[in-house]
Amino acid sequence: MDELGRKRQSRKRPATLLENGVDSPCRAGKKENCYQEMVLREIFPDPDTLRLDVILHQARNLKKTKMEKLYSWLLDPVLDPYVRFEVTHPLEKASGIAVQHSTCKEDNEYPVWEEKFSFLLDTIEGRGHLLITIWDSNYLFDSQWSESVEVDLHDLPEGEEFQFRTLTVHGNGELDISLRVRKPTFDLRFGSRLHTREEEIISERRRKNAAAIGKLLKRGEQKPNQVPVINIACSGGGIRAMVGTSGVMRALQESGLLDCCTYMASLSGSSWYLSNLYSLDGGPDIDRCHSFLRERCSKMGPLVTVTRADDFFGDIYKKYFDGTDVSLVDVWAGLLGSVFQPDKELKGSKKVSHQRDAVAKCELPFPIYTAIYVKENATAQVFSEWIEFTPFEYGIRNFKTFSPIEDIGCDKCHGIVCRRSEEFDLSFFHAVWGSAFAGTLGRSADKLGGGSSSVLVWVFRKMLGLFSGLNSLRPFAASLPNFLYGLPTHHMWCVTRSVKDAFWDSDKDKLNTSSAAVSSLIQHTFSALRNGMSSDSSSRDSPVPERLLVRQSSPIMKRKSSRAGPQRTALSPQRTARTPLSPQRTPLSPQRTLLSSQRTPLSPQRTPLSSQRTAWSPSTDFSTGANTVAGPRAKFQRLISESLLQDDCMVVIDAGLDFNLPFPALLCTERPTDIFLVFDYTWFGSQTTNPFKELQVAQEWAHAHGHRFPAIPDDLFDPEHLKEYYILEDVNDPKCPIVIFFPLCNVQRMECDIPGQDKSFANVDPFSKVYSTFNFDYTADDFDRLHELCRFNTKLAVNDIKKAISRRMK
Repeated sequence: MDELGRKRQSRKRPATLLENGVDSPCRAGKKENCYQEMVLREIFPDPDTLRLDVILHQARNLKKTKMEKLYSWLLDPVLDPYVRFEVTHPLEKASGIAVQHSTCKEDNEYPVWEEKFSFLLDTIEGRGHLLITIWDSNYLFDSQWSESVEVDLHDLPEGEEFQFRTLTVHGNGELDISLRVRKPTFDLRFGSRLHTREEEIISERRRKNAAAIGKLLKRGEQKPNQVPVINIACSGGGIRAMVGTSGVMRALQESGLLDCCTYMASLSGSSWYLSNLYSLDGGPDIDRCHSFLRERCSKMGPLVTVTRADDFFGDIYKKYFDGTDVSLVDVWAGLLGSVFQPDKELKGSKKVSHQRDAVAKCELPFPIYTAIYVKENATAQVFSEWIEFTPFEYGIRNFKTFSPIEDIGCDKCHGIVCRRSEEFDLSFFHAVWGSAFAGTLGRSADKLGGGSSSVLVWVFRKMLGLFSGLNSLRPFAASLPNFLYGLPTHHMWCVTRSVKDAFWDSDKDKLNTSSAAVSSLIQHTFSALRNGMSSDSSSRDSPVPERLLVRQSSPIMKRKSSRAGPQRTALSPQRTARTPLSPQRTPLSPQRTLLSSQRTPLSPQRTPLSSQRTAWSPSTDFSTGANTVAGPRAKFQRLISESLLQDDCMVVIDAGLDFNLPFPALLCTERPTDIFLVFDYTWFGSQTTNPFKELQVAQEWAHAHGHRFPAIPDDLFDPEHLKEYYILEDVNDPKCPIVIFFPLCNVQRMECDIPGQDKSFANVDPFSKVYSTFNFDYTADDFDRLHELCRFNTKLAVNDIKKAISRRMK
């Protein structure tokens, strides 16, 4: 071992919690802080590793000389500057972020950036220097415009305060930056607990729930721990789901039940409703949201007008040339933005994080939006993880890793934001949550409104071909920076299943906390990680509980192998450095069309459950697609695959392509539920089709993940006696939640005489062509018919919901 190696070895921290196989510090009761510190030690074992934060403010007087203008007159006489940062002593494992670039400011001699960058320093031989260079972005190639300026990092005091400096560049030019050196800290949150603000808001919301339930049942004042937790789950279904949710929310508000609900989880189309509700100016208001969506639905047919087309096409090109991955989801975001944010002056002013003030008022249930994370070269059947989005953060609960929602577009490495970007607009989230519809954009080219010309139609079709070519297998997948990138392999085991889930004794309803069992599991797990999974090992003598291996062998993983199809990122997973107009960028392929035969049809109509289940081969390695290791340990290998931590992009798609109910966001110990109100707007083609297919898949998911869920009797569905709602309850298990399920149907409403309404108004078929999943052309009458149908069906169940609440009073 050389001198440098001996010095580094001597300065390492003592063995970490995971290496010792012990969680003794966690017994003090501060489990979340302990876990955060545990992951921090795993990533940065050297106590002298430092983090350098740099804020690029602005530059002044960046003018080309006469000779430079003469030399570059064919390219660009005005400087298009961007700044390149490089640290000379980067941490070896973080060498990929040792060089970073700012965005490009076109034709600007006085650019303002206000961008933040982070680096990790290896101080074993000193902190080194920060090299700063200004580059000029040209049409053909980029050129270095200024000499490198060295900033000596040894002079910076260690602490939380930024040091402001003005640097002289290229003669008379000036560059303003701020620097800070400190101990490494995470920009992510690890652990299973809820966000601090969410806990505070839910605590206040529960007090309001208790008062509302006491008033509803006429039982006087109640305490939060005396009343059941009621949560709402709404399915996807495009505009049909958005309109249906509008009717449901009005019915719950009018009946007094909405004030009794704590959470509301949404998916795809229902997310459009919920996010628009919380983004209204002046705060959420169900009546105003109804009026707004009713008016905007009439604009969904054209989807885009000439006055907005140039706006979002320009935004997409700018995003692409800034080095950000793009796909048809960005086109879809522009189209949805032209509908839900029609005012050009307010474009980009609505963010998910802006909903925090409205949520903090606790006037309505806490909103949760969902999508799924898939692998680019594997089907969703082989791998998919549910992502939850709230106004405070987004993350994967199964991995116990979360990031602030405003950092969703930032590049992350080893749990640190290395390059910050502006938070995405709400319309981009709309497109991600409903990305399945991006595959139908070809229809929009024939429906352009606002006096569109044939030239605009031609440009629109060329744009679709361009972005389809960037993603040869799945153009409707959004590619986001992977916030898991660079985390330790140990992290995958810790967050995949907690010790509680792995050792829960369902018979005794308590934990098996014997130290021998825990130590055996930990030691075996990391022995397997270090030595590799042995293909000839038998699962019978494995100390890993079968509950820990259940995901891949569960029935939910055996359905419809091509449900979401092979997923690919919009660009190559190994992205080039974010250099504007980088010459390394690969040529585009505008020849591809949306109707490529390689794509899986997006029909949401589910075939019978038994016919869609295919035999799953446990010998498939999801990261390579090759047949390798067999047996239960291969399934465990899938859960802890290092590829999740090595991909700098994560492919995110519509959660409805897994299954169409957002139960994974609510079925967790941190969000206990006594009663579920489930509203399913899934398209089944007719009212004679079994409406419980998605609910059955949700039940399988719950059982595979160790959650209680009531049984669904095989004979529950009778096509001749269809009901507006069904109550599923396990009378022998008071801890099992009650599920009150509302399928989309029209039975009693057609037979009722409603004052002030014509009988023909109630005669609406929710599965007619008008309400097809991929139809966006709704008239005001179409909107009102479906809205009133869902409102009517919800009100029918009010008395039974009250009885269910009474049964769960404590």
